[in-house]
Amino acid sequence: MDPITIGVGLTILVSASMAILIKQYRSSLKSADAEKEELLFILGRSLAEKEELLATLEQAERGYVEEDCDYNMRLKCQELLKCFCPNGVKEKFEEFETVEKRKLFVQELVDKVKQIMQVEITQVVICEMPMENRGGYVYNDEKNCIHKALFLNELYLIEDPERAIETVFHELKHGVQNEAIFEKDKWGYSAQRKAQWLNCMNNNYVRGNYSFEAYSLQAIEIDARLFGIAVINDHK
Repeated sequence: MDPITIGVGLTILVSASMAILIKQYRSSLKSADAEKEELLFILGRSLAEKEELLATLEQAERGYVEEDCDYNMRLKCQELLKCFCPNGVKEKFEEFETVEKRKLFVQELVDKVKQIMQVEITQVVICEMPMENRGGYVYNDEKNCIHKALFLNELYLIEDPERAIETVFHELKHGVQNEAIFEKDKWGYSAQRKAQWLNCMNNNYVRGNYSFEAYSLQAIEIDARLFGIAVINDHK
C-alpha cells in the first residue's frame, strides 16, 4: 500500500480526529504483510491465532462456488471499474485534492454500480467511523420499514482507496442478498444459495464485535467478501 502523505503541505484535507485515526492505523502496519498485520491489530490476536483463522477462512472460501448470475454481475462490475479508474483506483483518487471530491466520485460510482447490480440503495452515508469498520449495509430500520442504506468509512477514502472501493462492491452484494431473499429474485440464484443466505440473516446473523470468526464464516459474508475482492483484484 502506498499511503497518501498526511502532514505539512497536505492537499487532502482531514479533521484532527481523522488524522489521529490515520496515525493509529499506520502504526499498526509494521510488517511487510500488511493485510495480516491489519487484522492482528483489529482482533488483538497472536500471529499463530491469526494464521489459524486465515486457514479456516481460506478453506471455507474454496468451497464457495460462484453461480452464473454472480459471474455475469462480476464481469460487468469489473468493466465498470475499468471505465471509472482506467489507470487504477489509487491513481484515480490521487486526482482529487479534497475529501469532498473523493466522496462525490464514490457517490457517482455507487449510482452506476447499483444499476449494474440491479440493487436499490435509498441512502449513501460517507462519514468517520472506527478504524476497524470499513462500512456497512442496512436493509431495515428500527421500525421494520424497508430502508436500504450503504455506509462507508471516510478514512479509507484517504488512506486506502482500494479497500474503500472493495467495500462498495461488498456492501452492495449484501443488498443483492437481502432483495433476493425478501423481495423478488431477479438474478436467478439457486434455492440452495438463498437458503444459505437466509440462515445467516435477521436474528441468526453474528456481528463481528461478538465473534469475528463466526462473522467471517457466515455464507453472506463469504459471498460478499469474495465478490468485492474479485472485482477489485481484477483491476490491480
